[in-house]
This record gives sequence, C-alpha cells and structure tokens, in this order.
Amino acid sequence: MAEYTIDKIEFGGNTYKLQDNVSGYTTNTGTLTSAVTSLTTTAGAHTTISNKTGATSIAIPTKTSHLTNDSGYITNAGVTKITTSAGAHTTISNKTGAVSFNIPTTAAHVGAIATTGGTMTGQLKTSFKESIAMGSYGSSQTTVPNLVEEIRLSSGCMGSVNIGTAYSASGYTIATGWYNFIYSPHRSGGANGQASGDNTDYGNLFLLGMNNNNGQFIVRVANKGVAQVIKLVEENTLSNYVLGSALGDYVTEQGTSNGWNYKKYHNGSIEAWSIRTTTLTSYTTVGNFAGYSWTDIPTPFTMGGTNYTIEAEWKIGSGFSVSGGVGSKTKAKFQLFGLGSASGSQSCTVCIHLFGS
Repeated sequence: MAEYTIDKIEFGGNTYKLQDNVSGYTTNTGTLTSAVTSLTTTAGAHTTISNKTGATSIAIPTKTSHLTNDSGYITNAGVTKITTSAGAHTTISNKTGAVSFNIPTTAAHVGAIATTGGTMTGQLKTSFKESIAMGSYGSSQTTVPNLVEEIRLSSGCMGSVNIGTAYSASGYTIATGWYNFIYSPHRSGGANGQASGDNTDYGNLFLLGMNNNNGQFIVRVANKGVAQVIKLVEENTLSNYVLGSALGDYVTEQGTSNGWNYKKYHNGSIEAWSIRTTTLTSYTTVGNFAGYSWTDIPTPFTMGGTNYTIEAEWKIGSGFSVSGGVGSKTKAKFQLFGLGSASGSQSCTVCIHLFGS
C-alpha cells in the first residue's frame, strides 16, 4: 500500500504549508498563524471583526444609543406628555419629554403674508378688517365719515352698513338706508388696525345701495377723511347715456319724490312731472268763466331758487277748462290758476310739468 505525505494545502487561492510545529508555519499569503480560542459578546456599539486571534470579545447593539446616523434619529427618550395653549405657532423639532406648543386662535397669532418672487410663504389673516377676505363684515357705524374712520386703517375690507344719517358732498346726497361697501386702501393699507401714513390716509370706498333708488357712490378718501363723493351713472339705458353724453349732458338720477316723477341731469337741472286731483270750492268769476286757485303745491325737492318753470293742463269738472297761469312761487311750493265753464265745488285735475335746478 502506497503512503502519501501532505506537506501543503491550497485553498481559496492561498497556500498553507504543514510543518511539525504550528508556530513555525510559514505563509505565502493569508497563512493561518493562530486561531480564535474563545468568543464573548457584550452590549454596545458594534465591533468590527478583522484577523482576530485568541480570546476575542465583540459588541452587539442592543439599544438606539448604540446606533449612529447622519440626522433625524432619536437620541433620547420619547415625548411623554403634550399640552397646548393659544398663541403664535410653535415649531416642533426633536422634542422629548413633556412638550408644550401653541395653536393660533386669533388674527394676532397669525403672521403677515410674506412673499418671495410671488410665492406665498405666510398665512392668510383671518380678521376681516385686517385683510381682503371673502365674507361679510357688518359695520355698526351710521354715518359716512364714521364708516371711513373705522375702515381706513384696514388693509381692505367689504361688508354692509346701515347709514342712519344722510350725507351730502360734491353736489350729491348719500341717502339713509342699507349699503354694501368695498374699501380699497392706498397700497397695502394698515396692518392690524394701525395707522401707516399715506397707506391709511388715502383710498376709495364704494357704496352700493341695497334699497330702491339709493344709488351707487364712490367716496374718495384723502387726508384721513372724505374728500369727494362721486355718484355712479345708473338706472339709464345705454342709448340714453350715449345720447346724453353726445349732447354734453345725461341723466344721473331718476325716481319719485313728493308725488312727482323726476330726472336729475349731470348739469344740475331737474325735470319733473305729476298728475294731481283735488276738490276746489272757492272760485272767482272771470267774465263767463269761474277762476280757481290751487295753492301750496309742493315741489319735488327744495329747489335752488324760484326761477323754475311750470306748465300745467287743467280739467275742471266736466266742462271746458284752461290754465290760468302760475301764481306765487317759493323753493318748496307754488300756486296755480285755472279757468273753467263749470262753477261751484268742482273736482279739479292738473297735469304739471316742471323744469328747474
């Protein structure tokens, strides 16, 4: 039987030579020179094992503090309690233990809108008077100047208001009643109701009447108060407006007043017409006719003077009748005369046409 002697082992590209004495091993590369004789483990950050020999101990991670990371990892105990309170918002980052943070509940807790390159980075304000927002803000003011004073410190608002006292300026009158309003301040307006120079001293208030014939107005605000009232053209057809503009004048207002239908024109003139009926008993004989006098007929408005003109057509009873002219006139009333073939107590109807300013 043949005998073989093994003097070397080749494994994994390495050559291991065998000799009588282990300590005398020689290697070409990676030669095993000593062995791990025991292995123990402990809790801790992990241990890198490389060419260990003899008695070896390695650490095995058993809790998060044994781990490392770049960012965002837990380094301490977790949150144990959360409480909240009203206030400006709190940024929460890497909180542990008992944590308290604020929740905005009022407009004062919310920051202003900040923009960079047109990109919104802040929060919209919730107070209606502090920002232009959708919804309705009801003002408790009853006069136009007081309304202006209340809203001019805002950064823009809209809502409704009940004007309790008529306001006249620039030849126009803002009548009493309910109005929707929109206020546009100069530039950004005020911040949190605080004055800000020209921003809160100037602007435009739009008043849109909610009642019949109340009209629509622009109130120009300057130097902290009402500077001008402008009445918007309304209740006219486009053809009337274009025709009036071509002629240099146009209707600015129309409606009813004191039993009259009226139109007011841009140049300040007034046209009004009315049909009135009453019973007149007293008369004066004028030739073959009975002359009647109708006094204290009211004008549609208090006129600017007594130089207004009147045209009248009479109907006295069932007989023949004709106008007898105009008697005395004041700014608020006037007198008419009529002649008829009937005498005594008669039902009299007069169609009146008035021109003036």
